[in-house]
Amino acid sequence: MVESNSIKKNQETFAIETVKRNHYGAKSMRDKDLVDRLLFPYLCNLATRNKAVKEVLDVLDGGMETTFERLKAIQGLDDDAAEAILSALELGRRKAGKKSRSIKTPEDVYNEIRHYADRQQEHMLSILYIYVYLYL
Repeated sequence: MVESNSIKKNQETFAIETVKRNHYGAKSMRDKDLVDRLLFPYLCNLATRNKAVKEVLDVLDGGMETTFERLKAIQGLDDDAAEAILSALELGRRKAGKKSRSIKTPEDVYNEIRHYADRQQEHMLSILYIYVYLYL
């Protein structure tokens, strides 16, 4: 009975996140929600998945290369889940260079750095604004 309630709550949470994603787009999702979305098919237990999401983000934010072995060391992640994460990272790396970004307004700055908002660790960010006005 407890397992059944846990699965039902898990499905409801997933449905709410799906509605939010469909309405606002994936750009509006926090990093932990994106990783949770990747792991959902592989980890049905919500508590295990939440712990795995935190550990995956720790690996991604750790500054070292994200490898299959590092991901496999996370409790609950199997080969398929580790491959899904690595595939998503590779796809993002390939596509990121094809989109040129320009920052023209404060909203553009916010859109570039908002994914840091849900992090427990502090980050030092510096934004350099250069306005060049040339007299011709």
